[in-house]
Amino acid sequence: WFVFVEMSATAVHKAVKPDCLAPKRKHVRKIIVDTWNYAKVNLYKALENEGVTKNGCTAFKSLTVIHKVLQEGSPRFLKRSYNALHFIRIIQNFWAAGGAHDVQYGKLNAEYAYFLRGKITFHHKHPLVLGKLSLDDYKQKIKNQPEVPLQTRQQMISHLLDLQEMALRVQDTIFSFNGRDLHESKKAALVPLVVEIEALNYITKHHLTALCERVKDPQDAQRYVERYCQNYPRFRLFFDNASRIPYVTDLVNITQLSADPPTFNITGALSDIVPVPDQVISIGSLMVEDENQARAVPNNPQQPQQPQQQQQSQQEAKPASALQPQPQDAAPANNKESEAPKEAPAGGWVSFGQAGQVGQAGQAVEGQAQSAQMSEGG
Repeated sequence: WFVFVEMSATAVHKAVKPDCLAPKRKHVRKIIVDTWNYAKVNLYKALENEGVTKNGCTAFKSLTVIHKVLQEGSPRFLKRSYNALHFIRIIQNFWAAGGAHDVQYGKLNAEYAYFLRGKITFHHKHPLVLGKLSLDDYKQKIKNQPEVPLQTRQQMISHLLDLQEMALRVQDTIFSFNGRDLHESKKAALVPLVVEIEALNYITKHHLTALCERVKDPQDAQRYVERYCQNYPRFRLFFDNASRIPYVTDLVNITQLSADPPTFNITGALSDIVPVPDQVISIGSLMVEDENQARAVPNNPQQPQQPQQQQQSQQEAKPASALQPQPQDAAPANNKESEAPKEAPAGGWVSFGQAGQVGQAGQAVEGQAQSAQMSEGG
């Protein structure tokens, strides 16, 4: 067992060395296989020894490896990654602040780490969705499950849309580089992002179609449909840009999306089978809630707890950004300035209209993940 741990650590060390090249596939494959064959190998512990707060390239390659292993590694690794969120948050906050001077990797590391935190939180709250977000695997797991309440489905869709926007924010940052600045290490991260965004697109469409068949009030589905349609041009932009990079196309097939988003017909034909609703909260709020619980002082029954509504109002009052470290993350308020379209980088990635519109990393713009309002609509 000790020999195996050393071999795995060697693969990790070679995969993340700071040479601006892509992690070698044989090393990443070794790490992935190890998560299936051995239960006690800790990738995060190995990465702690690799200088993720000393070298921007090492940090970024580490995040790329984590992303690949979350997708293809053992479900046990995906589940246990929830206990490693603090490690990823350290990377995010360091490169958002102390490492922000690194023009090549500072912002990129902060964005990527924020996305991975969101992904791990998503899978923790929705354990029936596996790391690759495969729709076929998900259908297989839920085929004997009872019908869920309407707002449970709304919550699932809201979290999927949150994750879409976090992933799209990462690829926006990658494609802000071009020419020699688009290092092979950055191109390597596009491969798991293609897999992620394609799967997010399919599974979100599945749930939106199901929602449209189950709502009585069209407004209960319209907000999610509109939000998906706002992201759709950015899907096309991403896939088109990725398809122009031979490194990416040699490793993964890239979906060709139609010019227009799919049509969702809100019929309510299955509304009678929907049971009593649950509360809906955003993935960003879940991340805050989990960190607050982890920081709670134990064995202190004298300390009064704040009412839930007061806690929620305090969270909404504290803006959060992946690029500004905070004592704790909070569900960010809408920021219209952050939604201004980005210009296409010099050298010219293809642009589709307003496809460049983005908010802060993980931030829900108006009508997106305002969880307190969703419960009113169900």
